[in-house]
Amino acid sequence: MKKYIISSYIPNSDLDADFLNAMRVYSKKNQAQLIIGECKANYVVDSEDPYQEAIKEELKDVLLVKGKKLNKNLKITEFRECINVIDPLSGLESLVAMEGSLIVPFPRHRFKVVPRNLTESLTPRAIWCTGTTSEPHYKETKSGLRMKQFHLKGALVIEILDKGIFNIRQVEWDGKGFYDLDMYYTATSAKKVKDAIIAISMGDDHTVYQDPSAMKKTKDFIAKYKIPHIIRHDTLDSASISHHVEGKYLTKSLMNYTLEEELSLTAESFKDFERSFPWAFQYAVASNHPEHLDRYLDECRYKEDYINHVLALELVYNKSIGNSPYKYSMNKFAEGLPRTMFLERKDSIKLAGIELGNHGDEGPSGARASSKSLGLSYSGKCVGAHTHSPEIGVYGNYTNGTLTFLSLPYTKDSGSSGWLNTNTIIYINGARSHHHIIPEAK
Repeated sequence: MKKYIISSYIPNSDLDADFLNAMRVYSKKNQAQLIIGECKANYVVDSEDPYQEAIKEELKDVLLVKGKKLNKNLKITEFRECINVIDPLSGLESLVAMEGSLIVPFPRHRFKVVPRNLTESLTPRAIWCTGTTSEPHYKETKSGLRMKQFHLKGALVIEILDKGIFNIRQVEWDGKGFYDLDMYYTATSAKKVKDAIIAISMGDDHTVYQDPSAMKKTKDFIAKYKIPHIIRHDTLDSASISHHVEGKYLTKSLMNYTLEEELSLTAESFKDFERSFPWAFQYAVASNHPEHLDRYLDECRYKEDYINHVLALELVYNKSIGNSPYKYSMNKFAEGLPRTMFLERKDSIKLAGIELGNHGDEGPSGARASSKSLGLSYSGKCVGAHTHSPEIGVYGNYTNGTLTFLSLPYTKDSGSSGWLNTNTIIYINGARSHHHIIPEAK
């Protein structure tokens, strides 16, 4: 396996020498090639300025001179993006669609998936921005001042698994060092830290549609790093009573589970996590799919649903006395979940300064959420889910992917998808990274 650590520099800005040296420590420790790409400065740069030449001299052994192909599906771009732009990935989707995934040298972390044809390849097509090893140096203009606050010293760790498959993680410099999994790197050392990862925010797992391979790899990861806080989204799909299939009698007749069976399967998933990770606490984030159950009860659709009618009456009674039907049914079928907290919409769960309690479907003032609105609401310090397409937004907020299969009946098995099996890990210093589960090559 070939490894790289890739960052960027701004031509007319000072380098952070400690961060650069820490990446050199990482490079030596992991036999990873260090590459530094050039951003486009927001001031006119004199090509013969001796200061600029001194920076290039310091970086000469790691400087990216032209585009570099890391494998057949991944390339570092040769063009430079202006550091003042809000979205450095704007307009690059068509290039990715034709040429494969791209890495763009840029002083922020930004990430976006481009849909691909699943019948041809499960390998993601996406665009990543690197972060930078330079100090912030922006124009005193509206765009410059706006982007300066999201300047991020960081890099990408890239693992080339074979000629077509790759994996990527983000690392963030905290002023003294950076974490990558259970290792902490400084300008002079690399040391193992057993409690480096404080939390994992899982991709939407929709129990009845879970991809067993993606879930197993997620659980293996949690066990390996002894992660103490597990954030779960859309664990109950509500497929058995969803309003999306109401009136579709043939579709409903082909369902191979009742509401009781679906609730039991979902409760067993929570119980399984409590058994598998006795050191951990899990949080069920208020999400739209479990709330389909509330809508089913509110609309009295159970009145003609003879299969689910009796159980629905039990849930209606509990809802009428203030019990959440979701929480009640999970505890009922699991026979108690002492280390699981079921969050309400108003609840917040913040760890290492990162908000983890917002699913990502509801935005400010009751509006539909977007990656941009959530990023602004939390100043980028949040991790959401909902879309099944992982993303790092323009303001630094993270979005998980999914732990389901990448094509489902309610997406009409279209064969084209921007979904990806992706979790987000949160380190004890508040740094984050996506944890992608890349499918095996077809």
